[in-house]
Amino acid sequence: MDKKEALKQIKAGDFSLADANEKLKADKDVVLVAVKQYGSALQYADDQLKADKDVVLEALKESGDALEYADDKLKTDKEIVLLAIKNSWYGNSALQYADKKLRADKKIILEAIKEHHSLLRYADESLQKEIDPTFLYSESNMTGLELNYWEFSINEKDINSVQKIKDFFSDDNRGGAEDFYIKGLGCDPTNDSDETGLLLGTISKNDKNKLASLDLSIDDEDVDFSNIKIDYNIGQKPGKGKINLTFYYYMKDSYFKLKTYKKNKKFCLSVGSFENLAIAPSDASDEETQEFEYALQGNDGGESMYKFRFVFDDGKIIECDSDRNELIESISKYLISKGAFNK
Repeated sequence: MDKKEALKQIKAGDFSLADANEKLKADKDVVLVAVKQYGSALQYADDQLKADKDVVLEALKESGDALEYADDKLKTDKEIVLLAIKNSWYGNSALQYADKKLRADKKIILEAIKEHHSLLRYADESLQKEIDPTFLYSESNMTGLELNYWEFSINEKDINSVQKIKDFFSDDNRGGAEDFYIKGLGCDPTNDSDETGLLLGTISKNDKNKLASLDLSIDDEDVDFSNIKIDYNIGQKPGKGKINLTFYYYMKDSYFKLKTYKKNKKFCLSVGSFENLAIAPSDASDEETQEFEYALQGNDGGESMYKFRFVFDDGKIIECDSDRNELIESISKYLISKGAFNK
């Protein structure tokens, strides 16, 4: 591929610098176009261009995380590092890959912690103590249940007769491989879930901003997650004529790595409510809080039984296992009693 065609295809998004030949990777015009679209394309550029300040600046304007691929000499350049901090994901990669001397530069660190206080952990230890004497970076492990769920909205009129409900919950997947395909949903909800959450504990009946119990094992006994803030509801009551369906299951013995950045380890988690349970995000990284972060590391247990939870517009809740006939029978009986089913 010649230069003209490469430029055309890169601009159109049809060609990656990773697939270019060595000549194109060493062509400044080609590399500039590539990094303006995706800063991380810098990793595929010729080494001479990784040391070219013009090229690196353009890459960092698109993504500060591209600092990882810049020549080491440029990682000592204040202008370069400050731009990377400004344009990276909370400055994380920028500080991680910045030269050690700049991580001892107070101006650099103060600029970084404007983005996120927890980035102080990348600073020289002397600056950590000077800027925030209470700063502490520690790691511990958490173990608990991970909720996997997928929510759907169903029109009551789409399943209000024998034929409609049988057709809606049929497995007409036109030869697909899913185990529990539901025609009306257009998918197999048991095959995957689009949301996950960490089962934190039971919400207090007297104070919705408190936990009545913590169903989570944490190595560090000083960590306190008893304070919560409910941001959203899972499987809430739908509008008139609608049915909310939540397919869910738990992954047993899921384990998480917890990092804290304050000596005072009493934290408030933003959670979703699921019945009387508090469900926290499975990955609370820097965007969650300046004081801590955690992320799922793996799972040693199996899945719990799949459950389908139906919430009707009058508040009625029906739960069923993943048996198609049980689903149809349970919903039919209730819609008949509700006077919304045509036999």
